[in-house]
Amino acid sequence: MCDIQRLGGQIAKRLAHVSDDTDAFRFDTSSVPSLPRSLTSDRMVIQRGYHYYNGCWRADQLHLYATRRTLRALGVIVLASLFAAPDRATDIALTHRATDIRTLRVKTPSPGVLFARTPAWYDYRPQDGTSFPGTRRTPTVCLRCT
Repeated sequence: MCDIQRLGGQIAKRLAHVSDDTDAFRFDTSSVPSLPRSLTSDRMVIQRGYHYYNGCWRADQLHLYATRRTLRALGVIVLASLFAAPDRATDIALTHRATDIRTLRVKTPSPGVLFARTPAWYDYRPQDGTSFPGTRRTPTVCLRCT
């Protein structure tokens, strides 16, 4: 069972059909799913690892294994967290037996003490990965100050 694909999969499917020149998908409070407190997934594995730099400094690593479909749906959930109520978290229980990490927590941004900015929308336009950076239109993000 994969709640990630159930929740974010429908929007992820629509993103694949957005053309890169004319259409854009607008992420905002009305277009993203509301996030529950918990989700489960058996289609994602996160394993711990490490790497030694110059033979003397050890750095921890995480290896993430999932299908493209699951990762796209997870991306939709992460973007949805930008438009959710502040100071909330969604815990994703990873139930695959090969995973070392059992809970993935997606937290919504916390408001600032004196000045807060929250996104009003995010326009998604796919870009050709082979083009030179700066030659195509870039995503549009509008921030609302409160």
